[in-house]
Amino acid sequence: MTEKEINYHFSGLVDRLAVTPLPTEKGGTRQAKANEFMLMHVGENGWIGFKHRDTRNYIFLSPNHKQLYVPQTKEPFMLGHFDVFPPPSSPFVAKKGQVKQFPTVEIGY
Repeated sequence: MTEKEINYHFSGLVDRLAVTPLPTEKGGTRQAKANEFMLMHVGENGWIGFKHRDTRNYIFLSPNHKQLYVPQTKEPFMLGHFDVFPPPSSPFVAKKGQVKQFPTVEIGY
């Protein structure tokens, strides 16, 4: 797939997401952004598969970019919810202006 085709499909996704709120796990909806998704493939039928970066669930954009299909099944990656999760905290990430010091461990052979 060329960069031009990728940009074309993402611009179609931007347009559909602007008018299509996506379901959340708790039953509500939210306005998702295209940068939350990864373009995964274009199927033999022409539908474009995008995978959500947090939930890993798929949505599919029609070949003419006029329809958005949200599968809602019990199958992995087809659960039909698109929540955004905060980044995990990590003891290895320093806060702005701080330097993390870690204990050293001597390993004997």
